[in-house]
Amino acid sequence: MNLVVDIGNTQQKACLFEQGKMIHLVKKKKLKDNDFLSLLDFNKNPVIPTIISSVGTVPDSLLKTFPIKPLFFSYKTPIPISIAYKTPETLGTDRIAAAVAATSLFPNRNVLVIDAGTCITWDVVTSEGSYLGGGISPGIDMRFRALHTFTARLPLLEQQRECSFIGSDTQQSIATGVLSDVAFGMQGIVYQCQKQFPNLKIVVGGGDYKYFVEQLKSSTFALPELVLSGLNIILDYNK
Repeated sequence: MNLVVDIGNTQQKACLFEQGKMIHLVKKKKLKDNDFLSLLDFNKNPVIPTIISSVGTVPDSLLKTFPIKPLFFSYKTPIPISIAYKTPETLGTDRIAAAVAATSLFPNRNVLVIDAGTCITWDVVTSEGSYLGGGISPGIDMRFRALHTFTARLPLLEQQRECSFIGSDTQQSIATGVLSDVAFGMQGIVYQCQKQFPNLKIVVGGGDYKYFVEQLKSSTFALPELVLSGLNIILDYNK
């Protein structure tokens, strides 16, 4: 059994894996000690391999919860793919973990990995297992917030994922502007990647994975908790 912790920009997640399968997941804006105690009875399982991926500093109070020292995932951690990124020290661990998960699902294939969360990231891993890099753009909700924050009168749309193509009022116009831009932009990225990388497999994860699966014309494989799955694979790789 493995314990996987992902402390992201918007959500913090803790998950138990057994034999490669997710058996329990806790998602909150901020994890607390009791959340981990609800996942595991540390007295019965005193040594549970643990991996932590974090966009920031992990609070000391949280670290005291773990009975053994966890593996803190960084660009220096051994992984089952190679990194061709020019600045691996600046590469988000979530992007690496998502790439590892996608490659494990489709070995010896060129893979386009789309993680649609707070940010939308897309990355390419070659059939030889080489992570090349990709792109980062604002996620859907971030785009809605930006329109509201940097204008005087535009309202804030939240959790909007459906719209008419031609907006007949301001809210519909915002929705179609953001959602169409995201969908058409990703379709263009898929098209360019398919031209450059034959036999390309597309893997989509993240909180907005359903929207991308529905919008992309090419066949996709959906794995919502793509990053957590990748972290679990990396933990096993380092045992």
